Amino acid sequence: MKTKLYRDGDIIYTKDGFIFYVFGYCHPKNRVTAFLKYIPQEYAEDFKLEWIDHKWIFKNEVLVRPKQLFTPKVYRELIRVFNEKFSEYLLYSDNLKKYIFAIPERKIEEIYTPKTALSNLLKKSSRDELEEKAVNLIKLLSKHSGVSLDFFGVHGSISLGMHTEKSDIDIAIYGAQNYLKVLVTIKNMEKEDLLKVSRKNIVEYLRCNTGWFSGRRFVVNAIRLPSEIRHCHEFRAVASVLAICKVLDNSEAMFRPAIYRIKVLEVLMGDSRAYKARELASMIGLYRNIAKKGDLLIVRGMLEEAVDDKNYFRIVVGTGLSEEYISIILK
Repeated sequence: MKTKLYRDGDIIYTKDGFIFYVFGYCHPKNRVTAFLKYIPQEYAEDFKLEWIDHKWIFKNEVLVRPKQLFTPKVYRELIRVFNEKFSEYLLYSDNLKKYIFAIPERKIEEIYTPKTALSNLLKKSSRDELEEKAVNLIKLLSKHSGVSLDFFGVHGSISLGMHTEKSDIDIAIYGAQNYLKVLVTIKNMEKEDLLKVSRKNIVEYLRCNTGWFSGRRFVVNAIRLPSEIRHCHEFRAVASVLAICKVLDNSEAMFRPAIYRIKVLEVLMGDSRAYKARELASMIGLYRNIAKKGDLLIVRGMLEEAVDDKNYFRIVVGTGLSEEYISIILK
């Protein structure tokens, strides 16, 4: 029996009405690693969280979303409530010394993939204004880049049909080379006044994957092709570290988790085995594709060791255990 392929960005609707987004490409047996995005309003009072001042409707149910999704404080609160009310969604990792969201396959009601969502949108006989803009933008990106529509998808609320007048156009590109072609195309289309690239902060300036099209904000992110999915190692947490690193390769930095091949130049705090780290892995989407070969970084994260390879160390940012970050050292 063929194992089902769960890829980063796929959307899971559970039997309890939660909406999760699949995270990464490595999953425990019969489970799917994911992060929580939308919560049925009936459960909101169980969480001591601040909510976005907007509600979504999906399958006639009212959903809410936390103002922040990825801070250690929010992570602890989500774990607390799920441990009390929905413990089946959690899996405790002795190696990582923490709970992770790992959705049992039997709890999955439906799965929505960006590729299928776009296919359905293209076939739709009557599209609303936002859907029409999304289709037009994707067709233009495909035409100007030479990347087939087969490698495009739509993420987010549009893919679930619960978008509003405030929703973004969230585009997925399958494959590293396809994604890089589309990034070049976005810059070229800006020169032709077909869209506007947003550069309001340093992250947007470095990535150039966010902008405006026909008055609507868009973002473009990458998903691995099946041939690009790595072997999955199991890791154990070693120690929190602060280090200066040099980027040796960023060819997998556009994905989530973002992988940078690095050389650790100096360990400022923590276990000296951090000098052995050959990779920097960011679980935080903000740090995707922000550094290039030769860049120097200050990194605060968790040093991890592969269980099946004692010579394989990496530094992980975004473990949910403490404040962790990546900062570029300007030359």
